[in-house]
Amino acid sequence: MPLIIKDFHRQNILSTREIEACVRSLPSEHVKGLKGIVFKPARELGIFGIPIHQGCKGGFYPEFYTIVIFDLVDRKTAEHVLYHEIGHYYYHCKMDSYTKKEWTAIYNANRKPVSSYGSKNWVEDFSEAYAYFICQPDKLMANNWRKYIFLKSRVFNT
Repeated sequence: MPLIIKDFHRQNILSTREIEACVRSLPSEHVKGLKGIVFKPARELGIFGIPIHQGCKGGFYPEFYTIVIFDLVDRKTAEHVLYHEIGHYYYHCKMDSYTKKEWTAIYNANRKPVSSYGSKNWVEDFSEAYAYFICQPDKLMANNWRKYIFLKSRVFNT
């Protein structure tokens, strides 16, 4: 079943083709099984009683194997949010338990999150590190080389 990318015509920061290009830039195994990437403003999700945490710009919904992007501020942030949410998909649906334990050990060893958002927990830190590895690899390497090496060798296998 092909990946559905929907409703990005409702905004002008990232087009459907640009989302497709971002997805194609990843190893195919990272997104295999992901069913959808949808743009839906947070105010519309609120109508359906779907809770959105303040400041959150996207979410991965494992029960639907779908990413929903709620808020696009600018291109750089939008790409980061997209890769962050793909990082959640990868963590929850692709990563085996041994690799998750390895990541948790790295997270617990120094408690230096990749970003302030990553300080919430090891899963948010992984998703932030995943996005930084793609969008700002030099910054990730400079700030936390162990996480960079982990992603390079255990996730991206390069």
